Order: sequence, then structure tokens, then C-alpha cells
Amino acid sequence: MTQLFLTKTSFTSGELDPELYGRIDVRAYDEGAAALRNVVVKTSGGVVRRPGSRLLAKIDGAARLLPFDDRSGGDILVLGPFSLSVVRDDVVVQQGVVTPWSTDQLHEITWTRIDRAILVCHPAVEPRLIRSGDDGIWALQRWTFDTSDDETLGPASLQPYARFVGHEVALQAVAAGRSPEAIVPAGLPVELRASAPVFRAGHLGSIVRIRQREIRIVNLGADPAFAEGLVLQPLVDGRTTRDWDEQMFGAARGWPVAVTQHQDRLVLGGNHDAPDRLWFSRTGRPFDFETGEGLDDQAITFRLRADGLHHIRQLVPGRRLQVLTSRGEWIVSGTPLTPANIQVDLQTNIGSPVDRQVSALEVDGATMFVGATGRDLREFLFTDTEQAFQAPDIAILSRHLMRDPVDMAFDPLRRLIAIVRGDGRLATVTIDRNANIVAWSLHETEGAWRAVMAENGRLTFLVERSGGTMLEVWDDELHLDCTVTRRADAPSTTFDAVPELAGATVMVLADSDLLDERVLDAADIELSHPASMVAVGLPFTHRIEALSVARGSGQGSDLDPLYRPVRLTFRVLDTAHLEADAGRGLERLVDRDAATGPLSGDIRQRAYGWRRGFAAAPWKIVQREPKAFSLLCVTTEMKVNS
Repeated sequence: MTQLFLTKTSFTSGELDPELYGRIDVRAYDEGAAALRNVVVKTSGGVVRRPGSRLLAKIDGAARLLPFDDRSGGDILVLGPFSLSVVRDDVVVQQGVVTPWSTDQLHEITWTRIDRAILVCHPAVEPRLIRSGDDGIWALQRWTFDTSDDETLGPASLQPYARFVGHEVALQAVAAGRSPEAIVPAGLPVELRASAPVFRAGHLGSIVRIRQREIRIVNLGADPAFAEGLVLQPLVDGRTTRDWDEQMFGAARGWPVAVTQHQDRLVLGGNHDAPDRLWFSRTGRPFDFETGEGLDDQAITFRLRADGLHHIRQLVPGRRLQVLTSRGEWIVSGTPLTPANIQVDLQTNIGSPVDRQVSALEVDGATMFVGATGRDLREFLFTDTEQAFQAPDIAILSRHLMRDPVDMAFDPLRRLIAIVRGDGRLATVTIDRNANIVAWSLHETEGAWRAVMAENGRLTFLVERSGGTMLEVWDDELHLDCTVTRRADAPSTTFDAVPELAGATVMVLADSDLLDERVLDAADIELSHPASMVAVGLPFTHRIEALSVARGSGQGSDLDPLYRPVRLTFRVLDTAHLEADAGRGLERLVDRDAATGPLSGDIRQRAYGWRRGFAAAPWKIVQREPKAFSLLCVTTEMKVNS
């Protein structure tokens, strides 16, 4: 009989997809686990109980989080159905601001910051600027474009214009009682006659241009080839011409799908009728889209031409502008970008989801984005070996955890990508590209995560719970969810009620030690003994399960060796509680209170029973106690039948 020692020093392959349980030949099997639930993998290799969360506010119906940072710390803009709330210094300072977006539409918005405002775009809603005044009060306003200063022709809107019908379609502006050869002065009503159906209901109030001169549509008839207009700039004549266009964005053709800023230009991507067109504003003037004579600083526009139609989904600024579409990933380059030197190239053919906007992330120079299938997380970057952009899938080891993503954010301090799933659970990815670490784990809570935001070293969430939608922030010092803390100047047995958690089963901590678990009512919190501080929150359970043992020898690899664990050694760091199952159920190995403090060192446990096969894992750890836990490595001493 042979004695073996198997030491697991790293969990940096994360929770492995069950489809990989047969790959005992790859390193990921040695560095992975069968289950990593409510724990976070550290880049050093160990795992820790995930942070608990601190309740900031209850904001019913909230669905999306927008960060706005400044030198004083910044605000959190919380968007719900047709409403906006503002959180500053963890306090709600403004509520009930009316917005135009429904709950479903909030999952398709994109945004960019312009000075003291955030421009928010949705393909079915006119863009809005959410602007902060000097007094810190936020308000919405419609976007407006710059106007020209032409004293001869009068002011003109410098918005984007495009042609949406064939170039053979002609248009005529007919002024009653005037010859077609005569000038049509500004302010005169005209009848617009097209050679083919052009006008639709959304054109009412929009602008068309004939030979670069503006006409506003003021009335529509039953015939889509006719409309009534008001001349805004004098027309050269009233003759039929093919030299005409119309405003790019509006109710008729749709609003921008994607927005960002790149090289001091505002970039707008796609709409309903031109899903593959990009617009770049004039340099330094985000609302001037006049292409003019093609000077270096003037606006730029072009379409993404390829074999198939590419619907623009996201715009990602960086050293080069990255354009993510429904069918592939493009790079727009030029230093600086000018109408003369701009270059656009299709790089990869992964695609992005078309039914939602899951914002791409920048991580160590690579762009992380959700692939079109919704089951892959892609790392888009330039590789020196191939001298080309590539987009490998970093979810390949944990495909079972990458399901229905609806929101994601990157926390650079924890090196953690947080991915909110449609089922309300949270997947996290510990990532360090330089060390080749990609470790997935899954998190569950008493409720459902709905949105996430990373800003100023914090992960902030919207969580739908039985008491409503809560705004919460992860806190490494907490081990309960939706935690509310009450303090007293002198030890007391009575603390103020926590109405947000009324009716929920909570754990109560008094001076950092667990007092009891109870169903919380709406009354004040009563303690059995005086305390200076009480914390109330929702418990969660973390779980770590080892993969089954596979043995290699000179004769090859054995998937199911017959073995008997003798002893387990858990090396822990700053751990206050540890419960492990080595074959006879969970045993409490460490349980420290606030007075004794956490433990660092080796914890040993006797193991029992011969084991064999897929389901016979050597150990697992399960903990519901709201106490610190950090596992560095595990050694399994075993006897193997030779």
C-alpha cells in the first residue's frame, strides 16, 4: 500500500465546467475545483469568503447604475423605469427625476460623459443629457446640435445628415405661385414632392436639405411621396433635384445605438435605418457634425462595408477605436483621425448580442466583451505573434457559469470581473493577464442581483430582495448581505428598527459576535445583553468542493484510483471559522470570536473511508457562519491500493 501526499496550492483555474471533468491531463484540473460558491479566488492562488454587502438605500424599481466621478468623489446615477435617483456619499440626495426610458429600454442604453453631463442613447428614444448644475442638482435635457453662423443663408443645424433612399429618387420643393426657376425665400411654405415613397409619420418636425438648404417638415399627407414644409434657408430654385438628404437621427430613422468619445470627437454609431454607419464630430466640438470640405478637424462619416450587414452595438475607445457589431469587431485607426487618413478594418468575426447592451470592459489593455452567443467572454487584443487582433474566449474552462449576462463591471483592486446573470446570480472572474490567471466562481444571495457598477475601488450592486430593490456595496469587513449597522454612544439592548429587512430571516451580530438568527419584525431590535454596536444582515453560505482524485503513474493515468484519505491539512490565513467534510459530515475545526481574533496557520483533520470514482471527492468546505475565511492551500494525505 502506497502513501501519497496531494497538495493543492492554487485555485486559479476556478470552478471547472463539468464537461472538463475528464481532462485530468491538463493543468486546469490540478488548479481548479468542482464548486466555488460565494468565494473569490485571489491572484495569489487562495480563496476567500466573498465580501458581504452594506445597504446604502432602498430604490424601488431601479435597474441600471451610471457612475459619475469627479474630484470630490462623484455621484451614482440610479435609473429606474422613467425615473432617476442620485446617490452622493452613500446617501440619496435626489429622487423622482423624470426620464424617458422604460425598464426594458434601460438594458439597451449606452452613454458617455461630456463635461458635467452624461449623454445617454437608446435606439428608440431621443438622446438625453443628464446634467449636473453648479448646485449639484441633476436634470435632463434634450440634446441639441451646434448651429452655423452664416449671415447670408441664416443659421443651420450642424447635425448629421444622410441619404436613406436610392440616389435615383428626386425631390422638388414647390412654392405656390412661383416659377420652378425662381429662388424660394426663407419662411415660405412649400410642398415637397418625391419621385418615390419617402415620408413616414416620424418625419413630422424633421429637417430635409435640398442642395444643402434646410426645410422643416410641418405636415404629412396620406401619400408618402408628398409632404408640406417650411423653408428655413432660401432655396436656389424650386426645380426637381437628386441633390438632397435628411437628418440622420430622428423619429423617422431612429436614434443612435452606441456612443463614445475618441480623440476629442463625439462618436455616434448606427440607428434603425443605418445600423452600420459611424459619425465622428468635429474635433473639440461634440455637437458639430458638419463634414464641410473635409478639413482635418471637420466631421467624418462612413459605413462599415462587409459581406454581411454589421449592426453597430458598442464603441470602445482606446489607442484605436474599437467598433463591436452584431457580426464582428472592427478597428478604426488614424493618428490623428482626419477625413484623409482614417482607416477601418474588420479584425475578428465573433459578434455581440443584439438584444441587450452589456458594456465592454478594459482590462490591462485588452477589451473584454460578451460574444454574440451570450455564452462566451472574449478578450479582444493585438497579439505580437500573429501581428493581428484576436478574441480568445476566457470562459472556456467555466462555460457553465457564463449564462445570460445582463451587466458587468471590473474592479481593478480585487482584480475581479463581476457579471450579473439574468437568473439573478453573480459570476465573478479573477483575472491577471500577466500571470495567466482566469478563475471563475459563482455567487448567490437571498434575492437577485440586477446591476453592477465599479467605481472608486468599490463594487456597487442593485439587488432585488423581498423588501424591494436595494442599492448595496461590497465591503470586505462584512460577512452578511444587505447589512445595516446601528451604533450607540453607550451599551444598549435596544436599537432602531431596520424596515428594509422587515419580514426577512436575518442574523444579528452584537459587537461583531453572532448573537442569534431571527425573523426581523418592524419593531426596534432587542438584544439579550447590552452592546455598543449591532449589525443585521442576510446570511449566505460559501462552499468549496475538491475535484475527484486522479492518479498518474508510469503505466498511465487512472481516473478512479482506489484510495483512502488519512489526514487533511488546511492552511488558512486570518480565518475565524472553518467547517470541513472529510468523509463523516461537516466538522467544525475553527470557531473564533471577536475577542480571540482570527487564526493563521495549519488546521488538521482526520479523514475516513475508502473512496473511488467520480463522486468521491476527498473533501469539501461549507460555511454559513458570518465570519472571515481564507484558504491558502490543502494537503491530502492518503493511502493508495497498489
